[in-house]
Amino acid sequence: MAMLHNLEHNKILHKRIICLHLSFENFPKLGNDERLIVKRLSNNFYTVIARYGFQEEPNIPRVLALLRASGFPFEMSKTSFFVGKIKVIAKNSSITSRLFIYMHRMMMGATEYYKIPKERTVELGGVIEI
Repeated sequence: MAMLHNLEHNKILHKRIICLHLSFENFPKLGNDERLIVKRLSNNFYTVIARYGFQEEPNIPRVLALLRASGFPFEMSKTSFFVGKIKVIAKNSSITSRLFIYMHRMMMGATEYYKIPKERTVELGGVIEI
């Protein structure tokens, strides 16, 4: 969603795009050799699946270090992270809607949870009505 917002507003695609997907497996921990699945979709468009065990916490800088160690060239100082952010608002004032909205507002943001460098992050978002 963030990539589509960026394309819609800025009318550009970057030189290289990596769509990162996190997958949590039914194993407590995974070794670094099992962590990444990299697929090249076209010229400079990739999808990367970072696999985690259910006892592990995701850490995007570590994923990027593994990518670089596997021969995928990039510079962190030239890398931008586009993160989708959603604001939830209520159509009605039911107790369940208000509770859900309160819990959504109190949750940790993606940049903190995934340990994404804040100075390299662009948040793009929208509004969902429940």
